[in-house]
Amino acid sequence: MMDKICYMSDGTIYTQPHDEQLENDINKVLCLNGKLDRNGNRIADTSTEIVRGRREAYRWCRNFLSELNRKNKCTSAIVKKMMDEIKNAEERKEYAGVILFYLNKKYNQLVKQGV
Repeated sequence: MMDKICYMSDGTIYTQPHDEQLENDINKVLCLNGKLDRNGNRIADTSTEIVRGRREAYRWCRNFLSELNRKNKCTSAIVKKMMDEIKNAEERKEYAGVILFYLNKKYNQLVKQGV
């Protein structure tokens, strides 16, 4: 199930491939994307501002990798090492899932490029 979870840059969780039951659990049962209107637009974050936290983790990761890229140090080996460090940490930091999701996307892109 967790393999289906994806994150948008605005902090929204969705499933890929689309899973109607899981989307229902995310949005209506657990309200992990905050309070949504009838059209699915967010009108309020969760009480713990989890959507904002995911959004900030996504931005941090994107900016970090952009900086590595600017320094010509963004390689699949470096990204893999980062992912392994997060996965093997005794205690994962907040929003590790968002960071791993983003790093995994970047890793796959770099592998395809042969970098």
